[in-house]
Amino acid sequence: MKWIRVGAGNSSPDVGPDGKIYVNGGGGGALVTAYNPSGDVVWQYVRTGAMINGPNVGPDGNIYGCTDDARIPAGPGAFVLSPDGQELFTHQGGFNVRSIPKAWEVGFTDTQFFITSGMGGPNQGVSGIFAFDLGGGGPNWNATGQRTSFGVGSDVYVNDTNHSRIAAYRADGSEKWAVGFHELPGIGGARDITVGPNGTVYVPIGFWMHALEPSDGSIRWSSPSASQYLYPVARPDGRFVAVAEFESLQPTKIVALDTQTGTRLWEQPIGPIPEWHGGFSPDGRRVYYGTSGSIGDDPACLLFAIDATLDDEQCPADLVDDGVLNFFDILAFLALFDAQDPSADINADGEFNFFDVLGYLDLFTAGCP
Repeated sequence: MKWIRVGAGNSSPDVGPDGKIYVNGGGGGALVTAYNPSGDVVWQYVRTGAMINGPNVGPDGNIYGCTDDARIPAGPGAFVLSPDGQELFTHQGGFNVRSIPKAWEVGFTDTQFFITSGMGGPNQGVSGIFAFDLGGGGPNWNATGQRTSFGVGSDVYVNDTNHSRIAAYRADGSEKWAVGFHELPGIGGARDITVGPNGTVYVPIGFWMHALEPSDGSIRWSSPSASQYLYPVARPDGRFVAVAEFESLQPTKIVALDTQTGTRLWEQPIGPIPEWHGGFSPDGRRVYYGTSGSIGDDPACLLFAIDATLDDEQCPADLVDDGVLNFFDILAFLALFDAQDPSADINADGEFNFFDVLGYLDLFTAGCP
């Protein structure tokens, strides 16, 4: 575990190209809080309203979200923020959520972003998936759907729980394909989906995780578990998909499944149940998950930063853990060596001497994978 922040777990964390982490909440009446990779607050977007989508980082680096402006008219509705927190676009469209607001994902293609309204309930306001221009503008079209939408290229993939199916739409809103939940192994419906960088659609249904082909929705692989799968997110390089594994009376775990086979690669217990999808750092070596709880000082409302490095990616010389080997890593080693920290005993002989220094310099010279 890298670090935990209280009060910042009320949404799926998302990560920008500069490594900043964006969450709903974070205290101080903020709709959106931006943290740096060390867990320090960079800025907050303070507006009246309850988030129903986002915050999520778009392909242009801006931050996107939507509030319930049907029941809280003072909110911005659909909005776009710059990476430094400046408001670029808002649109009030009567967007709403049934029951307690939860911040669902914003979807993106190369030209549009998508928000979800209504959550399937006969509530005030509008219902469905709504398409906007990337950067602001629109809405352009809307289609039936609930909970999540993810885009790759010009297509968008929707968890349409209103009609018990996963659906793919083209850029103009026409349907490309649809797969019913009953066509996939598992009991119940898909509470959430995610899409990998190559377009593979990952669908958890009960105790099964499925990978669907982006061209026609056919099954690439299915992976069973003894626990319920929830809230998947694909690593940026496509090597694995991280997903929460929940079992009653047991600590929740985050597990990694190989994207080619569904084989388990690693697992990390976290305890509380995640609130929604996780988010990866740009290099894919850290994954962030927020857990359930009220915004504020609720001890269950936490943001977890988890080491997602695979065995063949380990870099023992990177002591600063920033993905770069430089003079600061050498200073960090010397501080550990001076304190006789066990991690500085490179040759593991129980002594701290010149051979440990040589051993570390060898690791440093070898570089990172």
